[in-house]
Amino acid sequence: LGYGNFDSGLYRRDLFNAGYRMPTTGDPAELLKRLKEIYTESPFDVVIPCLDGEIPRYIEISKDLEAMGVRTLLPELADFERREKVELFTRLAQPDWGSFVMPETRHCRSADEVTAAVEQLGFPAVIKGPMSFAIPAETPTEARAAWAQLRQKGCNEALVQPFIRGDKFAVATVFDQGHTPLDSFSIKKLRICERGSTWSAIHLQLPELERAFADFLVSLNWTGPAEGEFIRDETTEVFHLIEVNPRFTAWIGFTADAGPNHPNLAVRTALGQTTKIVERRRDLLFMRSCRDYSITPGAFAALATRGVLYHDDAKSLPTAAA
Repeated sequence: LGYGNFDSGLYRRDLFNAGYRMPTTGDPAELLKRLKEIYTESPFDVVIPCLDGEIPRYIEISKDLEAMGVRTLLPELADFERREKVELFTRLAQPDWGSFVMPETRHCRSADEVTAAVEQLGFPAVIKGPMSFAIPAETPTEARAAWAQLRQKGCNEALVQPFIRGDKFAVATVFDQGHTPLDSFSIKKLRICERGSTWSAIHLQLPELERAFADFLVSLNWTGPAEGEFIRDETTEVFHLIEVNPRFTAWIGFTADAGPNHPNLAVRTALGQTTKIVERRRDLLFMRSCRDYSITPGAFAALATRGVLYHDDAKSLPTAAA
């Protein structure tokens, strides 16, 4: 399921039998209508959204999907919203979870508030958008410039935090419908891109951090996949939670290569099945690469005109009437 004609995964005949284009509107009713159309043609048992913006819509229609016989593995909307950055860093009462802490944070809605926040917290600081973007600042002038950049990107508020120097880590987990953690998988990031996405990592055993992060998610009544991103302060060696992603992370395929296979675990859990966590491989390094795919004009036209691409050339090619 993709959202645009240039979503390359829709053309992966080596992975999928068909690719379907989804509506870009934020209306849950339109999403449900499209899923019903797809279900009529190609019935499916489980749907797992993997983009932050679509998850609230899937939560809203989850009961309708269940009535169709389609299972999900989703938190309640209130619990989903509690892990958003503004809620996470400014309204949660517990700043210390034993093996990690929440960074001190100021919630700002103007350039003057950003200036006051960095003067209170000290430098270096980082100015973050409520959903994405993080801009470091060494001076009040740089902090105000960071606020201006966020405004240009459409942000009307910002979070100001101390800039934490250190290695970056992540913990991926899956929770069942009873808010019980089923497995956790930790990595140390070795290389990230300019947007912060993980491009290389190694698997580590961090049982204390994993237990503390699980306790945190239990406090949110969490259900489904989640990822916590952490920085370990190079001076104090304390882990700081910097973000909670309410979905599978882009590197989640590494779990399948290393053993526990979190996507498979989530699907089986949604279906009410149990699965055995296999022994982990400890000799693997994750590295991301890009591939180029060539497609025919007919395949592109089929997706553009019909909103579906079957990976059967005769079936996919648009007719003259189309």
